[in-house]
Amino acid sequence: MRKLLNSGILGAADQALLSVFNLGIGLLFIHAAAKQEYAHYVLIFAGLMLIQSLHNAVVTSPLTTLHSSRSDPVQQSNIDAAARVLQRWMMMSVVVVATLEFGLESVGFGLLGTHVNPLCVGLAALGLLSREYARTQCYLRLRPGYALLTDSVYVLLSAVWLLAVWYSDHVSADAVLAGIGVAGILIAPISARNLNNAGAGTAVADVRSVLPEFWSCIKWALPSVVVTWAYANAFIYLIDMYMGKEAVADVSASRLLIMPISLLVTGWAAAFRPRAGRLLALRQTGQIDKAMRWSAASFMVVGVMYGAILAVLYPLAITRFLGEKYGGLELLAAAWLLFFTVTAVRSVGMAAMLASKFSFRPLFLYGVATLLVALLCCTVAARSGTSEYVILGLTVAEVFLGTIIWLKGWPGIRKSITMQPSAR
Repeated sequence: MRKLLNSGILGAADQALLSVFNLGIGLLFIHAAAKQEYAHYVLIFAGLMLIQSLHNAVVTSPLTTLHSSRSDPVQQSNIDAAARVLQRWMMMSVVVVATLEFGLESVGFGLLGTHVNPLCVGLAALGLLSREYARTQCYLRLRPGYALLTDSVYVLLSAVWLLAVWYSDHVSADAVLAGIGVAGILIAPISARNLNNAGAGTAVADVRSVLPEFWSCIKWALPSVVVTWAYANAFIYLIDMYMGKEAVADVSASRLLIMPISLLVTGWAAAFRPRAGRLLALRQTGQIDKAMRWSAASFMVVGVMYGAILAVLYPLAITRFLGEKYGGLELLAAAWLLFFTVTAVRSVGMAAMLASKFSFRPLFLYGVATLLVALLCCTVAARSGTSEYVILGLTVAEVFLGTIIWLKGWPGIRKSITMQPSAR
């Protein structure tokens, strides 16, 4: 439990660093760019989250699940090597798609529709995938401290570029995307070298032998993450459609005040899953249950405390951080706080489920049902023209998904473990 706690703290610190950095990017747009430019960045960033979700389904999620369930170093090396192959294919796909989109934009048939250079988007995607793969390898080797170190270098490199952009008075979505993309690409080789080049030198036949296991995860994870992304991001496009880009900017600005909670949960999950996988392989589900209860209770307390602090400091936050043009967002911030607190509790159950390779199919089915609930609630809310109602619609969907996971999903995984032989 102590190791899990220490890893969780380091993972949370890593995500806190990224939270502050993402907050800084948002504030840069808020204070140095028009609302339209900020809205363009938000819409493109949502697209980048789709790319990250696809990468998670094809590479990092199967890698984490399969690697954590093995104790044989040879099998772990084969799994690492297969992940390296899939990582290269993902990177090549990003290059091809970005180049194709740039060509289409040049002749007036582009698909982005946000006046953002596709090559800058491609750079940002490459940096994102490189950094996420490196971080996953750090957590797999139970070295969350090294993940924190490499992310610190990434933030430092990006910050230098963003400060230069700010001082030159050229803040734009293109400039920010290109800068964070290059920084992510630069730190990846550092992580790979210090992690002993995981999986390098493995025979092709050994790689092929484990690809079917990857596919057993991917075939359900891939449609699942697409559904999950649509559920998590469709609302921003609905707001853009029914209320315009200024509403997109307001919703995104108010979310910045609450994002630390979300990113802390993400850091906790990155540290929790590999250890939960090992406990699951040893059939020690009681320890997982204990960690889940402790984590869920902690996140609820954090949500209440954060809300109290925000209520006291909100006038100062608006004056100093968001500025006058983003005033009157108190209700939006409160709605986001409720949403992220519910999401934190749901994420605890989902992280436990994802420690098992048998979770991908039920999570996909749960995701489809949740997407339908979210689309119905958010569409009705967006048509009303009230942004707060859209966030409350998302919260209803989170409650629906969390209830299914805690009462049906995780208990089903836990029960099935007792009927399966240990994979060693």
